[in-house]
Amino acid sequence: MKNDSLIHSDNIWSDIVLFLCLLTLISYGPSYHLAKTLFHCTALVAICGYAFNSHCRIQLKRFFTPPNWNVIALSIALAVVVILTSKSTEMVAVRFRSDLTSIIIPLIVIMPILKPTKKQHWLIYAALITATLMLAAVGIADYHLKQPARYYRTSGSINLPIIYATSVAVVGSTTIAIALQALLKNNYYIAAASGLAFITAVLAIIYSGSRGPLLAIAITSMIAMIYYSYKLKRKRLVVISAIFISIASYCVYSYTPIGTRINNAIENTITNPTSYSSSGTRIQLWQAGLSELSRHPLTGTGVAKHIDHFQERYESDPDFIDPRNIGFIHLHNDIINSLVWMGLLAGPLFLIGIYGPAISSIIYITRRPEQVMSLCAGLTFIISGLTNTPAMRAAALLPYFLVVFLIFSLSNHEAPSENNSR
Repeated sequence: MKNDSLIHSDNIWSDIVLFLCLLTLISYGPSYHLAKTLFHCTALVAICGYAFNSHCRIQLKRFFTPPNWNVIALSIALAVVVILTSKSTEMVAVRFRSDLTSIIIPLIVIMPILKPTKKQHWLIYAALITATLMLAAVGIADYHLKQPARYYRTSGSINLPIIYATSVAVVGSTTIAIALQALLKNNYYIAAASGLAFITAVLAIIYSGSRGPLLAIAITSMIAMIYYSYKLKRKRLVVISAIFISIASYCVYSYTPIGTRINNAIENTITNPTSYSSSGTRIQLWQAGLSELSRHPLTGTGVAKHIDHFQERYESDPDFIDPRNIGFIHLHNDIINSLVWMGLLAGPLFLIGIYGPAISSIIYITRRPEQVMSLCAGLTFIISGLTNTPAMRAAALLPYFLVVFLIFSLSNHEAPSENNSR
């Protein structure tokens, strides 16, 4: 029999782990370090569950069914990074290994134990809404408290504006899907709360001045609207949504500081694409990185060793790159950065592990409609990573993985346990 109560009668460990995961997600906004500590404590509780509860051990056997193939891909990605950085003393390489290890190992321990009941689904949705509101509120409050500092970019409690914006976009992108799903079930209170959370998330991203995450959440919102308009059989919703987003985008572009940043980026890209500017620096780094990848296609430059290669090339060819761009510790693009650092052999293995949840969301979205939320979160993370490197930051990986795997766990109640299948 399926357990549709709020609490499992036979597996209290799963409930404890779920509640701790939700608490971790909610606490991320006020304090990333508190959330990370709670995340590690959750992994310890999960280990106790495997040790003392037979139902938890049974769930470990479902390793080759969604979402657990993602766990295997993540394990491979982590192994790749550990091997490639094991002998490195570069600060960036050591931190990269440490950040990945501190998130992926607890995640691998936690995810198989999660098996929420149907009544716990809305508890997860409520946590996503609350987490978005908390995360956005911290950034909005920070922005207004620091005014009238000109062109101030909020970063919440993370101290990195673009990583903060990426996290807000990842968590916040799920709320538009929750709102539309609530409308599908005529749950207007949840729809209103989700809509409010989404609006505050967009406002916080605007205050961060980060263009990539803003574009990412706009694209994924349109995808969610198109998907649910098809489910609701209301084609007008797509047109109305497109008009609304167009008007909102115009207002953001015309009347907020981020509009100036967008305009400057467009002008610099058109008039002088390799100038020393936000967009010009990125273009130069991408060009230089791809040039080095062509010289070391299989092994790459080594993790965080691109700077040495850039310096060597610049000494022989001063036109290779602006010397002011040589010292950047990453290449402002997750895909290019991974391939340049790890080569065409190991780089794709790393990217598959990190982007696996978004890929599997596309595969299973027709059978499991709730996966549109993980698709939104996954695509938001990927798009944000086209102009930055959230895949190498624990502060960005924690909310991303927590959100997508919590949503994947919503399908776990459908899988019969070994006892029930006899």
